[in-house]
Amino acid sequence: MKKIVYLVDNSKKKELNKVLSENPYEDLSFSKLGYTLKDGIHYGHNGKQIVYVKVYDEDQEKFVHEKLKELGEELTGEEKEKVIQQIEKEEEAAQSGFGAIFG
Repeated sequence: MKKIVYLVDNSKKKELNKVLSENPYEDLSFSKLGYTLKDGIHYGHNGKQIVYVKVYDEDQEKFVHEKLKELGEELTGEEKEKVIQQIEKEEEAAQSGFGAIFG
């Protein structure tokens, strides 16, 4: 599994939402891959949207890059890891919260 993070300027949010929601029933679509979309302000990227996607093969990786490269920039290195860690920590906290409610 590979984790991909893109930063997209808020001015392109409408275009981003269109790309993320198009062809939901295709094998290669963001709907089937699953993604996390966050407001960058909470991650030190004011004025940006963060798109976080986990891919499991080269075709999926290629698809994500082809769709997002025109809209934004890929995060790499330490900054990418920092954002991923924060998003995953939030997801785990949310899951454990639901477990406490329904537990």
